[in-house]
Amino acid sequence: MTVLLAVIASTSFAQQNLFNVPSSDITSRNKLFYQQQLNFTSGFIQFNTTFSYGLRKNMEVGVNLVGLNLNKTSSGPSFITNASPSTPPFYPYYTVNFQKAFPLNNVFKIAIGTQTGLSDNADFGSYIYSNFVSVLPNIKTKIITGIYWGSDSFLGPEDRSELLPQGTNVGTQIGIEQPILKERFFLIVENISGRHSLGETSLGSAWLFSKHWMLSMVCQFPNYQGQSTKSLGTRIDVRSETSLKDLK
Repeated sequence: MTVLLAVIASTSFAQQNLFNVPSSDITSRNKLFYQQQLNFTSGFIQFNTTFSYGLRKNMEVGVNLVGLNLNKTSSGPSFITNASPSTPPFYPYYTVNFQKAFPLNNVFKIAIGTQTGLSDNADFGSYIYSNFVSVLPNIKTKIITGIYWGSDSFLGPEDRSELLPQGTNVGTQIGIEQPILKERFFLIVENISGRHSLGETSLGSAWLFSKHWMLSMVCQFPNYQGQSTKSLGTRIDVRSETSLKDLK
């Protein structure tokens, strides 16, 4: 079982991800976004860290530390890494992130993004995606449909999609977020296709209990014959999108 704990910073409470699927929300111009997620397992604690900075024209750029695993057992090194060429995915990864949104109107937008960087052993890895996002009027349901490309070094060598030949490294991602109770409580379902380490369906909810804090709960199920593991977890988000002037 995996327990998830994330600490995120933002004033305009936009989610960077639903759980795994990018939400395609963009950090406001000249604002900083910080997210810290911790995944607790029986053998290690995984740290995933994100910094992003909002640019002009619906763009943001930042850096990530992905898959830093702290060993909880009494044996072995303090940090668990994988750089073996025969057993990808590798970890941890030090990446640059980038997103750009193209609003079409008040309901629809298209977004592109990536996390791209190097592992401890200087192995190149990348996750690149494009999403079509719609927010239904009145009920405010957010629907995300997209495609992704992920390198073997980043996700592993397994299939990305049953609809495409193995080796294309292209898969699909979908997500639905439904706000209820005056947009203080959210129901979330998402799926990333494939049999790799991130190929899974997530069912969860989120509670925005203050301007900056959100508590989420999620149950994650691996795709058929997938390398992901079933998990039940919680996530705490603290968001405080801050300008550079506020830091002085």
